[in-house]
Amino acid sequence: MSLTYKFNDASNGDPDAVRETPETDKNIERFETSGGIRNVCFVDAQGNEEFFNYAYLVKGKYSPEENTIALTFSSDVVTLKGRNLAGLFNELGAQVPKRIVTLDKRYVETKKETEILITEITILSH
Repeated sequence: MSLTYKFNDASNGDPDAVRETPETDKNIERFETSGGIRNVCFVDAQGNEEFFNYAYLVKGKYSPEENTIALTFSSDVVTLKGRNLAGLFNELGAQVPKRIVTLDKRYVETKKETEILITEITILSH
């Protein structure tokens, strides 16, 4: 085995490597492992992207009756609206999601009931 192969091998434990996403939620990219200095990027339905460093995440609130997650960063509040958000909320607490993409509402009916879906992302400055 050459050194080039060893260093180019995706399974070498790179903490910033992105693991393959389960088929049930391809709209969320995740880090391979939790921890470290990381950012989470939010992509709305128009393709606008904004990322935040997890170090500035002050608190998160999951509301199952409203199907929302509110993330309070030091400068902004990011609200995610969708369905099946409990697992995503736990992953956010472990700093696992790298990129969260909004699914256009017209495609919601094409997805399985068990899939995590984000239908709206709102970012408000304090």
